[in-house]
Amino acid sequence: DTLGHIAAGDLACRQAVVAAGGAGAVVAALRAHQDNVEMQRTGCVALKDIAAGDAACNQAVVAAGGAGAVVMAMRAHPGDVDVQQAGSGALMYIALGDAVNKQAVVAAGGAGAVVAALRAHPGDVVVQRAGCVALMHIALGDAACRQAVAAAGGTDAVVAALRAHRGDAVVQRAGCVALMHIALGDA
Repeated sequence: DTLGHIAAGDLACRQAVVAAGGAGAVVAALRAHQDNVEMQRTGCVALKDIAAGDAACNQAVVAAGGAGAVVMAMRAHPGDVDVQQAGSGALMYIALGDAVNKQAVVAAGGAGAVVAALRAHPGDVVVQRAGCVALMHIALGDAACRQAVAAAGGTDAVVAALRAHRGDAVVQRAGCVALMHIALGDA
């Protein structure tokens, strides 16, 4: 929890966490305690907060294997709404980075993990928001990223979110932008 609280601070705090090797330490903790749902929740939140820093923070999470660790956590605890919210949020922040970061999310199976979260928790607006925004940022990548989102079932999952959460402006906007980016690809 301590690294997560520090990383949730300002940019200087996030950079301090990265400089101390915090991203790698969180990834190692996630891998070492895969069955501990509280550790998985906390680790996903910490990686989300670290990745929300500048480009160097985001790249540090990718270099540490953060995308794969988050996907592992989401797959290990599909019924835990908090893991799914935090995991989708972490993948969203990682995918906010450059093309290499988006490709790292795709290579780790991030599009499929986010789609599974959307399908498993259709009534949870926070999961739907985080999932639609994550898919939007993944699909903003190259054609391979857009194809990965489509192949994972992202189109159907986003349309289902749009239908289920008509009154939520975040879901509506992110869903529409995600579909727009998916439609640009060769899917």
